[in-house]
This record gives sequence, C-alpha cells and structure tokens, in this order.
Amino acid sequence: MGQAIPFLVLLCLQAAFLTVSADKKMGQAIPFLVLLCLQAAFLTVSADKKGPPINIGKQEGGDIRGGRQPGAGSSFFKVQQQQIWNVYKDDDGKFVIPYVFENMSSYNPEELFNFALAMDQIDRNTCIRFRPRRNEHDYIYIKNERNGCYSAGAGRGGGQQILGLQSDRFGRCTDVKTLIHEMIHAIGFVHEHNRYDRDNHVKIHLENVRAKYEPQFHKASFYQSHTYDVPYDYHSIMHYEKDSFAKRKGAITIETLDEKYQKDLQLSELVKDPISTIVPPNLTMSRKD
Repeated sequence: MGQAIPFLVLLCLQAAFLTVSADKKMGQAIPFLVLLCLQAAFLTVSADKKGPPINIGKQEGGDIRGGRQPGAGSSFFKVQQQQIWNVYKDDDGKFVIPYVFENMSSYNPEELFNFALAMDQIDRNTCIRFRPRRNEHDYIYIKNERNGCYSAGAGRGGGQQILGLQSDRFGRCTDVKTLIHEMIHAIGFVHEHNRYDRDNHVKIHLENVRAKYEPQFHKASFYQSHTYDVPYDYHSIMHYEKDSFAKRKGAITIETLDEKYQKDLQLSELVKDPISTIVPPNLTMSRKD
C-alpha cells in the first residue's frame, strides 16, 4: 500500500491544480478537498524517517546556483526579459509555471502535502500559478538529490530548470517556508538583503562572513534590478538570518539599522512579499529611468 501513496497524492495535486470550474465557489473548495484526500493518505502509511531541516542561510554553496542571477552579472540587463515567467497563462490570465517531479515517491506524504501548501500560499498571494507540466517547453524540474536546497538560477532559464530539494536521512528542504523560499527564487527573486537599497536598512558585516560566501552578500546594481517601490521587509521570507554564513558561533553578519528588528531577523513562515505588485501583468524588470 505504501508504494501506492505517491500516486494517490499525485491525484490529489492534480485535483487541486487541474480542475477547471466555472463555479468559483467550487474552485475555492478544491484546496479543502485536497486536504481531506491527503489526510486520508497519511492514515495509510507512517512517515519516512528524514533528517533535520536544512538551514538555507548556512548550507554549503548557497541556494541560487548556476543559471542567471538578477543583479549578479553585467549581462542581466540584456537577458532579463527572457527570465520572466510570462509565456504561459491560465484562463484567468494568471502566469503559470509548469513543474514536474523527477521522482515523486522519494518524498513522503507529509512532504508532498507541504508542496501543496507552499504552492497554495503562492497561488493565493500572487499572480503566479504552479501547475503540473503537460507539454510546456519551459518548466521547473523538482529533484531530490543530496545537494541541499537550491534553485538553478533565478527566473525562467528556458527548458528544464532544476529546483533541488533534498529529502533523506541526512537532511531535508521540505518544510513549507523553505519550499516557498526556493520557489520564489525560481520565480525570479533574490534575497531581500541583496537589494540595492539595503544599506538604508541593514549593515553587512563582511568581516564576520566566511570568505567563500561573501558573494552571498553582494548588493544588486541599481541599474540591473528593481524594487518596484516595495518597502524593505525585515520579515520577508527571502531575508537571511542575522548570523547567516558566519565565521563563528555568535557572530553577526546582518545587522538591522532599526535595532527592534534584530531579534526577529529570520525567514518568516508565510508569504508576505507582495509579489502580485512586484510581478504585474505588464511586468518589465528593466529600469525606465
């Protein structure tokens, strides 16, 4: 029976993301129906033993690897239009990001439920819709490998784009907030502390950062990025913790200029970033000024 669980969960996910109904009330009921379906799946099998959650602010290699990184290179201004997920839309005009699992059975039912919750959070709070891939050319390829939590670049890279989400006895990236964080990278956003205006809000202590991780604290260029007039958010799900990549325990790498936020500096549990205003239907990531 345990081998059938991934298939049951897949059916639940498809029910959530592929059901098309003219009745909006019915559409609103889908997440609840999926919840019941997944809970039924939980009752049939015990959760696999998995390692502890991986702290993406302290893992080796960072969590944006390869691909194009907004604000990280001189070529970003020229290629940024190609990075926008604006090629696929649903019937409501929302932007669709197709995805596929390399091996869904490598995640247990609880983890697959977390995937559904993370995607639902993004669906409810943004103009982005994650949907199972049909035959789209560009898509997210969710891969379970012993390589931590990462997105292969930020934004649409073209073709198959890996979203690496480890889940095994050594560690896992499958709590809801980590899933949302990595999905937002795949959408096209970097970390909050990389904003070009970050010096008005935080002080980066490079003297406390392990040398090979200094690039994790580079500031995006004013001419190669855009804040869309969204205020700096200490509680952003995309903000690193105060001691991320520190050389030693207790060392501070990110200090808030407003000291009342220093103790709270960590990944939030929910999507608070107004991506719907950052990624409007007429999205243009280049500067006009």
